[in-house]
Amino acid sequence: MIEQHSAGESAGFLLWHANLRWQRTMAEVLAPLGLTHVQFVVLTTVWWLGRDGRPPRQRDVAEHGGLDPAMTSQVTNALVGKRWIVRSQDPADARASLLHLTDQGRDLAEEAVVALDQADRSFFEVAGDRPQLIKLLRKIADRDERGGRSHN
Repeated sequence: MIEQHSAGESAGFLLWHANLRWQRTMAEVLAPLGLTHVQFVVLTTVWWLGRDGRPPRQRDVAEHGGLDPAMTSQVTNALVGKRWIVRSQDPADARASLLHLTDQGRDLAEEAVVALDQADRSFFEVAGDRPQLIKLLRKIADRDERGGRSHN
């Protein structure tokens, strides 16, 4: 039996509401750029994973972004329609798609990353010790310094 419970003392409840507030902030920043948050995730993940010159596979974008593969495909279709991403067949696996940014997509990704980085820093400023916050969030999210799974 629960004798006393306070939502204000529940880490999950507070994380949920912090996330909702953060998502609203991100949506406000992305709207003028013509992006939803999930489009931002796909676009910038293609940019991030492809920065070495090798285009990422669509399934790698989904995994890195923490997205459902079917949703990633739908969002990628929308970004292809906006001419920000081009899809090609992986020569090593005919079932896999490689994703490439167009010049316009790359410019947009870079602009969006700068805008969201500034908004993100401002949003989390209230937490104080940013390096400690990042370390804690990595641990909770099971992610390493590059954003990949930490495999703990």
